[in-house]
Amino acid sequence: MVNCSFRIALFGVCCLTWTTVSPMRKNVVVSFSIASALVLPLSCTRIRKNPFEKTMERKRASEVLHMGKIGTEGVKQAALGNKQFLSVVDVVRESNIDSRMMQIHESDLPLVAEIHAQGSWRLCIIIAFKPPNSMKGQLFVESGTESIVPPLLEVVVLDPDIDHNKFSNIDKEGRMTIDIAQLTSIWNEPIEQNIDDYAKYLLNELVDARLSLRNDFSVIHGENIMQSIYEQKTRLSTNKDMQQKSLSKKDISRIVDTFMEEKSKNHVQQLLKKAMKDGYVNPSQRFVDSAVVASELYPGKNILDNSGISQRTKRILAGASLLALDAELGGRFKRSPSIFISARYQSNEEVARVAEINLLSGGWMPVDESVRAGMEARKFVARNIADSKIFTAADERIMHRLECLALGELLGAKYDTRDVELDVRETLTRLGLDLTPEGAQQALVKVGKWSPMQKDEIIQGQKGIYQNYSPWSSELLTCAKEFRLKVKERCDLLIAQCSKTRNGNVMIEGRVDLTSLPTVSIDAKRTTFRDDALGLRRRSTTGRKVIKGNKWELLIHIADVSDIYSPDPSHKLEVDVSSLKKAAEVRGMSRYDLPLGPLHLMPPIALEALAFCVNRGVQAQSTENSVNRCVTLWVYVDEKTGKVIDAGLQRSLIGKPRALTFDEASKILSSNEPNQLSMFLSAIEQSLSALESGYFGV
Repeated sequence: MVNCSFRIALFGVCCLTWTTVSPMRKNVVVSFSIASALVLPLSCTRIRKNPFEKTMERKRASEVLHMGKIGTEGVKQAALGNKQFLSVVDVVRESNIDSRMMQIHESDLPLVAEIHAQGSWRLCIIIAFKPPNSMKGQLFVESGTESIVPPLLEVVVLDPDIDHNKFSNIDKEGRMTIDIAQLTSIWNEPIEQNIDDYAKYLLNELVDARLSLRNDFSVIHGENIMQSIYEQKTRLSTNKDMQQKSLSKKDISRIVDTFMEEKSKNHVQQLLKKAMKDGYVNPSQRFVDSAVVASELYPGKNILDNSGISQRTKRILAGASLLALDAELGGRFKRSPSIFISARYQSNEEVARVAEINLLSGGWMPVDESVRAGMEARKFVARNIADSKIFTAADERIMHRLECLALGELLGAKYDTRDVELDVRETLTRLGLDLTPEGAQQALVKVGKWSPMQKDEIIQGQKGIYQNYSPWSSELLTCAKEFRLKVKERCDLLIAQCSKTRNGNVMIEGRVDLTSLPTVSIDAKRTTFRDDALGLRRRSTTGRKVIKGNKWELLIHIADVSDIYSPDPSHKLEVDVSSLKKAAEVRGMSRYDLPLGPLHLMPPIALEALAFCVNRGVQAQSTENSVNRCVTLWVYVDEKTGKVIDAGLQRSLIGKPRALTFDEASKILSSNEPNQLSMFLSAIEQSLSALESGYFGV
């Protein structure tokens, strides 16, 4: 596959001490810091030093000759003193941008690297350097001298899902030629193994890492990790106390003017400008790579530890996969490609070859908040219009803010479009809509999250603004209707079963039948869905020990929503409710304070099916029977001290609670008319007395 000299090394690179940043250190791994020299290879028998240790040795030798590294201030002074720099490498070495500099010789190959190809992150193995096409057939008069003409890289792409139809320049073995601008970062261990074998090994590990990432870390969890890294890097990059002074445009111009090689001046100028812009002066504070992400994914695990090579490989690959996924889905980081410094070519009478490449290793950089907001808004629109199944935390935030805007959250005398978040503004702008409640409503319909209302359903809200759309997709509304129908069918069956077993110690579908006990639900006047109720039962009816002077158990009933969140397989409804569960998770919270109407967790139809069926008012009494599924907390209380003596939980069935408002309940308790209170309590008292002789709860 490659020259034999390339095959000697393999089992090392990947496994990883990642080619880039160590987040807690000012100096970084890769050619760049002494930390890289501490990392041992995968193989116990190292045949040769890795290229990064060699770079360090060359760098130290150069520093002796140049009386030590002088930093950006030293470069400025040298420029002011008309010191002439002999090579591009000299400029980089004597400035503060060389902590990520790499000097790679032919003998250092093959190496594992991360590249950007066809719009996506790829893992590959660099197997050879190639002269650029413009130099093919040319002889180099000054063989071995520094050149600013960048060479090409021949790589083997490792991707189990690669589409050869999209890669016109890749062969069946996965080989392709790339330029240095496509190179993101290089792993800093030589390969001590046959390339073909190692490529298969690494490809299998990549597949396992991606599978592990999907199984062990949800998209939301992964986003939380990436957000944490983003905040850390953003905070460090804006901390002036930790900043080292960069070269200004004037400093760069002075350095270029003192450079001896006239033909290299423009290259030096562009190199320094890009290095300053991309943060190479403070790389440990800004750069993110797979090792940094892996450290966050697996806290407490030393990524540079040589023990457990296979596990370490998987962790780094998981970090690389998460970083690539975040780049695809989110907008926190932008790719910063490697920067070419110089190369050295060798030639004989017939062939020119690349002997050495010098470059600054790249990575990923945190973007400004404004750039991030715009990028996330664009991806939100693209994903939702394409009906993508992926829904990120950023998507969730944008959709929630759009819904609040659509329901009039910012309506008022002081309403200003500048109050709308940047990502929401960008979303509406990309959809060609106004920054108004009506525009937000239309946006949510366009991305498939809301659906048009029927004419008789349209609501007029504040300031004459109409709510023309339902805050649910048509598919979700259909699912909610099917769910309500199935719940009604089950309720009818439960009513029939409970009517045959009154006043008995009976379990129905694994639930205690408490339908004979009276209950009351007290809530706000505008409450549409009742989901809790109170009741009493005599302790003696349960078979549990009764303490003298304390005869009552307080019952607190909570509507059971397990049909949505954890359905019982033995009593599962014949309807797919996963979309209802997902809708509730995405929305996250209910809002009842919006001018144009409430924003519920699920469609009202589904909430109605989950809530208690109740009798409303003090005197209201429906002749229609109903059974409500709930979870009951029973509490045995000391009636003198109020202390809890005993308590427990049980799944239960209750009848229709009497629904009261807070005002109605308060009036009953404070009423000066005994008849009103006794009228309400008489039914409860009669029911409890009737149950004493025959009912035994569990």
